[in-house]
Amino acid sequence: MTEETIRLKDGGSTVAIHEPPAASEPGEPIDLKRLVPDRYRHIRLNLSPDLPAPGAHFGEHFMLDGYQGSAQWLNDKERVTRALTELPDILGMRKLSAPEVYFAKGNDIKDCGGWSGVVVIEESHISIHTFPGTGFVSIDAYTCRNGMDCQTIAGYFQELFGLLRLETHFVRRGKQFGTYVSG
Repeated sequence: MTEETIRLKDGGSTVAIHEPPAASEPGEPIDLKRLVPDRYRHIRLNLSPDLPAPGAHFGEHFMLDGYQGSAQWLNDKERVTRALTELPDILGMRKLSAPEVYFAKGNDIKDCGGWSGVVVIEESHISIHTFPGTGFVSIDAYTCRNGMDCQTIAGYFQELFGLLRLETHFVRRGKQFGTYVSG
């Protein structure tokens, strides 16, 4: 496996470049029994060490940009819907509604169109925006829980969309929540 982790100027972002695990066939469901945290430990996320200790903030926001994905898989509405259905279960989150997925036709060379979807979870939301024509996907997972398993999320999407490159950002939000919010 080829892997490179690069620390970017903002201190909390990384680019991990490596070969993805063997991809499933289009339409083949991902075996949820195989989705255990150790499965994705090959993905190195260089999260900023100067962040406050877990519990000293309100929420966690994980952003993933995936590159060189399968155009066929990124253009599959059912695959996007499946991700928004499965991932909250994998992470132990509770869905408040069924996922909503829409096709957006695009508006210029940068935005060539694709599928956009969101699922509202009790803890917040997960959203996906695919761009099959460029092999790109942009994903957000935000939760007010602490201890988000970013490696599992990154590995899940890398496998689901056949992504060859990942760029991740992780932000602990509301770092002053306990100081300035009274109950």
